[in-house]
Amino acid sequence: MVYPLVSIITVVRNGESCIQYCIDSIKNQSYENIEYIIIDGCSTDNTLNIIRRNSDSISYWISEPDDGIYFAMNKGITVAQGDIIGILNADDLYYPTTIERVVQAFKSHDFHGYTSGPIDLIDANGVTYGISTPLSFEKRYIRRFIEMPCSHQSVFVSKTVYQSCGVFDTHFKLSADYDLILRFMHHNIPCIELHESLGAFRSGGQSTSLKSNIDTFMVHRKYNLPLIKAIFYFCRSSLAKLLMNFMNPGLFQFIRIGRKSKYSYDVN
Repeated sequence: MVYPLVSIITVVRNGESCIQYCIDSIKNQSYENIEYIIIDGCSTDNTLNIIRRNSDSISYWISEPDDGIYFAMNKGITVAQGDIIGILNADDLYYPTTIERVVQAFKSHDFHGYTSGPIDLIDANGVTYGISTPLSFEKRYIRRFIEMPCSHQSVFVSKTVYQSCGVFDTHFKLSADYDLILRFMHHNIPCIELHESLGAFRSGGQSTSLKSNIDTFMVHRKYNLPLIKAIFYFCRSSLAKLLMNFMNPGLFQFIRIGRKSKYSYDVN
C-alpha cells in the first residue's frame, strides 16, 4: 500500500470543552502518516494550554487573530504538506479507522478528487441521535441547490484539487464550504463515495443559524440560480431551522430522514 501524507486541519477559538476529544481522535488513528495542523484564533480560555500539552502529536500550530473560520482554514491549507487534506472542527471527531479508509479510497482514484460519506450527529453530551448522509451520485446534481450535497466533515480533498479549483471563498462567512463543493461539482472533480460513517459532528453553532441562510442565498445567486428559486429555498431552509431550534434534535432528524445512525461515540 502507498502511504501518502495526510494533513488534518483543526480551526479553533475557545474550544476548551471539546478540543481534547478532537485531538485524541487524531492521535488514535490506525493510519500513521498524518500531519496535524491546528489554527487557533487567539483563544482566551484553556485551549492553548491543551494544545501545548498535546504538542508531541501536533505537527504545526499557531495562535493569532484571523478574519473568520474560512480564513483560518485557508491558512491551514496553505501550510499543509499532505497529498490529501481533511478539515476537522474542534468540536467534532473522526473514528479510529477513518483516515486509513480515506487513503484506501483515494488510491483507487490515483489520489485525485474529494470524498463524501456519512457523518454521525451527536448532541452536546456526545450522544448520537442521527446521521448525515450524502446525496447519492444520481441526486447530487439534481438537488445541489436544495441541500448541501455532503457533510463538510466527510470531505477530504486532494491537494492538486485545491491547486486547480482554489480554496474557500472568504466572501462567504458561513457557507463557504457549500460554495466549495458546488465549485468542485462545476469543475467535474470526481467525488469518491464512502459508505461507512467517518466521524461525529456536534450539533449547534452558526452553521445551523438563520444567518447562514443569507450566506447560502448569496451562494445560490453566484451560481445563477433564478431569484424566485433562491428565495423559495431560503424560506424553506429558514422554516426547517426554526423547527430544529424548537424540537428535540433526534426527533427532528427522525422526521427529516426517518432513521438513526448505527454508530455511537461516547465522549463522557
